Amino acid sequence: MKILLLSPKSSVWNSRTHIHMGLGYLAGALIAAGYDDVTLVEEQIEDEPLSSLLARERYDLVGISSPTPLIYEAWEAATLAKEQRAITILGGPHLTLLPDESMQKPEVDLVVRGEAEETIVEIVQAIEATGQEGDEAALRLPGQPWGDVLGLSYRNLAGEVVHNPDRPLRKDIESIPWPAYHLFK
Repeated sequence: MKILLLSPKSSVWNSRTHIHMGLGYLAGALIAAGYDDVTLVEEQIEDEPLSSLLARERYDLVGISSPTPLIYEAWEAATLAKEQRAITILGGPHLTLLPDESMQKPEVDLVVRGEAEETIVEIVQAIEATGQEGDEAALRLPGQPWGDVLGLSYRNLAGEVVHNPDRPLRKDIESIPWPAYHLFK
């Protein structure tokens, strides 16, 4: 499965003085779980627009960081990813507080609330269990095991938004894999 983790381009700030550690930790968790085909993009510093990247590279899953100041940019990025038939996941502080807002957007398939290192791995495992990577229709298959993924919001077969119970905070933070520093530009 080919995975893109994205920090959208900001219209709020125009320089980056730090790396996006949240995406680094998610990439680290995926790689530690055996998913090596992970790309990390901070659109603010890229030379190529996201639309060109998505037209050139086919991703099965696009996870988008969605802090409140960038929520509109996150929805725009999800729209671009959806046009390429990728499964879209939004996560971040804004989604933890307001998951319903983004679940009303047809371009958003899944919302992760809270810490996502375990959740992202479980999502990828659930998608693989269907045998239909890269097929957003797999999200709504009967028996899709989303009910077992803590901290996840999704639409059921009837199109209703379902919010699974929150994922408890991890007590053993030493067991969280290190960020995938090597993926940063």
